[in-house]
Amino acid sequence: MVTLITQHYIPDDLIRQSELNLALLQNLRNPLIQEIHLLNEAECDLGGFDRSKITEHIIGDRITYESAFDYASERLSDRVCVLANFDIYFDESLMELDNQEWEDTIVCVSRHDLEISGEIVPLGRFRIKKRTGCINPHRSHDAWFFKSPLKKFNCGFQLGVGGCETNMVYWATQAGLKCLNGFPYVRAIHAHWSQQRTWKRGYPFAKELGPKDALLREDIRGKKIRWKKN
Repeated sequence: MVTLITQHYIPDDLIRQSELNLALLQNLRNPLIQEIHLLNEAECDLGGFDRSKITEHIIGDRITYESAFDYASERLSDRVCVLANFDIYFDESLMELDNQEWEDTIVCVSRHDLEISGEIVPLGRFRIKKRTGCINPHRSHDAWFFKSPLKKFNCGFQLGVGGCETNMVYWATQAGLKCLNGFPYVRAIHAHWSQQRTWKRGYPFAKELGPKDALLREDIRGKKIRWKKN
């Protein structure tokens, strides 16, 4: 059983809203997700969704790794938690983590993409319009599993900005934490076939915090990772 930490928002685009609704519905239906904690900028209307698994906490700002980890340490002690964006949902592959050793460990998981056809494909196979690049799953992550409380480290930057994943891994390892790759065994499914995005060029990137870069070197099955540049 895991506890999901995420942040809800309301987009302007109806198709994008349908993607977010799908992700929330799938997570609510997943018996392996114990609770969903929404760290929101402001109170939100969830419409007709069952709120029995949902706890809303107003933080008044965009969620950061630090605000999520601190929240878990204060309110979700001794639980396995996962931090993810709101358009990510999980399936039965969460059982892959049943025997995971959690002491001073973060499991980073790259996404699988949900295509408009309904097919779920691993990161790197996804193709839309002119997008043909392959993102390296060992440095691009969309969900972070950990057991609370987690040792504090420098991670006061927002999710979803350029360079946030490798900065997070760098500072975590500097603090003595082990970061493992959960991809492709654990599926963090990305509901974003519309490709509607709110950030624009010039958005503050986490990589501006400093030239800190780190790659995952081992997966949750103990396999050493060989990676190549994109």
